[in-house]
Amino acid sequence: MEASPEQFLKLPHGGRICYQTFGPHAGTPVLLLSGGGQSMLSWHEDLIAQLASALSQSNPSSPPSSSSSPARDYLFVRYDTRDTGRSTHYACLDDEARRRYTLDDLLADALALLDHVCAGVENAARAAHLVGFSMGGATAWMLAARHPHRVRTITLVSSSPVGPAGDVATGIPSVDEATMKRVEAVARPTEGEEWMTDREAVVRFLVGFEEACMGDEEERLTDEERREAEESAGWAFDRTARVARDAKQQMEDEDQRKGSKSQDNGRLYERGEERANVSSFFNQAGAAWAAWPREELRRVACPAVVVHGDGDGNVPLRHGEVLAEEMSGGEGDGGAGPVATRQRARLVVC
Repeated sequence: MEASPEQFLKLPHGGRICYQTFGPHAGTPVLLLSGGGQSMLSWHEDLIAQLASALSQSNPSSPPSSSSSPARDYLFVRYDTRDTGRSTHYACLDDEARRRYTLDDLLADALALLDHVCAGVENAARAAHLVGFSMGGATAWMLAARHPHRVRTITLVSSSPVGPAGDVATGIPSVDEATMKRVEAVARPTEGEEWMTDREAVVRFLVGFEEACMGDEEERLTDEERREAEESAGWAFDRTARVARDAKQQMEDEDQRKGSKSQDNGRLYERGEERANVSSFFNQAGAAWAAWPREELRRVACPAVVVHGDGDGNVPLRHGEVLAEEMSGGEGDGGAGPVATRQRARLVVC
């Protein structure tokens, strides 16, 4: 599948989003929305190829062709959410600042990127398929509720109507307490330089974090899964370290041009890019644990499919069931698509 180099979109607030596309520019966009703290690498290329094949098979208007790729009709877009990968990293936020970090920020970034990749495309092709994992699923259903003309379908994988805090009053459990304890017990690199320089410690933390979220104390990554997780974690460290190097170089170049230490680089320091490191993803806890606009689910009118694992200890199955119950769009009789109750979630795009 034709892949672009990593590209950058400058945002109105001064930050930037790093993204990559797969497929022809004129294709129908498929925006891939990562979970909390995850970079674009969570949508690996093999998975994108599988999604392309599934979409093509589900589209009877696209005749088969031995000379064409199954992705010929689609433009897949993956990107680093803010505070991950090569997108803007903000200085590590305190609890008060995190309370101002919301899903609205993540939604605005996603919409700006969708506008950008659709620039020059006729209006009929500007609506996208959205595939969202976990907190990325919330971005997807909020986009569908608030900007229905920009969304064709949504697929929500291991996502939620309310976030990890749950809503006990209406029977939606919070994240499993045992899972939270396992996550908290994962050894973290020390604050400061180790997050920026100790690749081995960061990789060990990220793999341990992933394993702790698997939902079963006895469940462990297979040798192959661990190898893949370590490789992905190493890439995450390397790409984030590049952000810090680029920011430092930019400030040094600015100082040289001015002939002295620049006094107007405050925005870079405020964003924290010169000290960018993987721990910045903790900033997204503000959006994750804030109140999610559950009431907007009723405004979702596009076809919707919810995919959830019945053994998901990170996001209990009831979250997926409520998503399916409360969305007004979907298949068949106007209800949302079915919940797939599988031990391990599988992506289904339709």
